[in-house]
Amino acid sequence: MDFPKTKGGLWAHTKTSEKQPDVKGHVEITRDVLRMFVNQAKAGVGDIKIQIAGWDRTAQSNGQRYIYLTGEAYVPKEHQDAVLAAASDSNESVPPPPPPSQPPPIDSGKDPWD
Repeated sequence: MDFPKTKGGLWAHTKTSEKQPDVKGHVEITRDVLRMFVNQAKAGVGDIKIQIAGWDRTAQSNGQRYIYLTGEAYVPKEHQDAVLAAASDSNESVPPPPPPSQPPPIDSGKDPWD
């Protein structure tokens, strides 16, 4: 069973104390992955987990080494049917964002009542 995936990376961190991490980075959570997390919660899955994998890479732009990450929602086999049912019960389409508000009119300095 394929689940939506996400990606991110870890880069070397310049430490100013021994308590700081060796690497820092980020993981992008796509709307599809977020939807999967919501469906897991609706299905009553306990703690929600992300299954991750990492590859050593070197950035072409500056030669800096980093760890490329991919992740996907981890759904235990015993909960997969319930999660899929929760997904089909919910409205899977996400409405588009509202249009941007119109900027206020530019004040021409003239009295609009003249």
